[in-house]
Amino acid sequence: MGNRRNVMNEMKRMEKEKGKWAIVFVLFFIVFGTGWSEEVWAQQKSFKIGYVAGLTGPFAPYNLPAQTGIKLAVDEMNAAGGFLGRKIEIYTRDIKERPDVSISEARDLILTQGVDVLIGTASGSAALAVSSVAKEYKVPFLACPSQTFIAGKEGHRYVFQIGPSTDLDGFAIGEYVAEKPWKRYYLLGTDYVFAHEVIDNAWKRLTEKRSDIVKVGEMWPKVGERDYTTYITATMSANPEAVIAVLPAAMGIDFRRQAKGYGFYEKIHLIAAPLSSADRVPLGRETPEGVIGQTLYAFPYCGEHYPLAAKVEQMYNKIANDYDYDSVIAGYNQLLFLREAIKKAGSTEKEKIIDAAEGLEFETTVGRIKCLKYSHRGTVPMFMGTTTYSPKYPFAIFKDVKVCQGEKFMISEDEIRKMRGE
Repeated sequence: MGNRRNVMNEMKRMEKEKGKWAIVFVLFFIVFGTGWSEEVWAQQKSFKIGYVAGLTGPFAPYNLPAQTGIKLAVDEMNAAGGFLGRKIEIYTRDIKERPDVSISEARDLILTQGVDVLIGTASGSAALAVSSVAKEYKVPFLACPSQTFIAGKEGHRYVFQIGPSTDLDGFAIGEYVAEKPWKRYYLLGTDYVFAHEVIDNAWKRLTEKRSDIVKVGEMWPKVGERDYTTYITATMSANPEAVIAVLPAAMGIDFRRQAKGYGFYEKIHLIAAPLSSADRVPLGRETPEGVIGQTLYAFPYCGEHYPLAAKVEQMYNKIANDYDYDSVIAGYNQLLFLREAIKKAGSTEKEKIIDAAEGLEFETTVGRIKCLKYSHRGTVPMFMGTTTYSPKYPFAIFKDVKVCQGEKFMISEDEIRKMRGE
């Protein structure tokens, strides 16, 4: 009996030692972040992210690269041990930018897949639909559209907007062009909320800065318009000195290409928003020099001034050679925000992540920004510059870049409280 008792005690001791070293093994990789194996991952429940975005349709040029940026960040973070030892997994759904599809897909990701966080999409109406589901099920939603109302009037505890916004976009344009000598302006924007908000804010700031400004006309092409002949000729006939044009994605590409054939750029100064890599690269050398553009990522300026931006550019260059960095960078930044919130919380529990995210300051590819505590909006910069060409690149790049930083170009937290009736 004594021998048997000794054997049992020894076996218990060995089991304790085994458990202790298993814990040490896991902690080692959480700290040093190398060599993760499927056996180690199997000990932890994965951290699930649902990416809901229009991967087809007019906003795909923004959503697809953002998806790539998210994946680059996830791969990098998983190699470093995931989120507190939990492997990160992405579940992607094409919501076709339709609110009804957005609701059904977001709900399914929560109820069927058990996602911990939702991320998406470029469309304001689709994002608002996803936001309602996130609020219902109390799941954090990192919203990617620029419409201010997402985290402004319609904001709540579970939605975050760590990216550009239409107040930032518009106020930055207005302040930038107020320094130009032009007085006669024409306004041209796609007829949906984003363009209306950007142009309204640009005009508000421009006329605050200058009392001698005159609006000589405005037109609002429908979403998806491809033929801009009528709009170009009407704009030119009004004889403006400058045009503020908010025509995203393919719509802006079509307009700028067609305008060139009418001698538009020889007579009129164009201020184009957005003018991201997705808006410039497809035109190659068709974009005229001297166009004033607005972008959330100015190439090559950002890579030259922000070390983390240069790093992500290099990561992306290993899988593509199209220089389409802007939305890639935006997607990558969403994961940086999430990682830092989890690190600060010391937990992957949803409510604790939200608490930690409020007021969080963290480094991004475009410098250090803050998530405002009340509205959950990020104080990201917006970049204004002028198109030019370099023998290094087969498309227009930016020179004379101005950084329009954060809160200076955003409506205040008090204004948002008023919007929400608080």
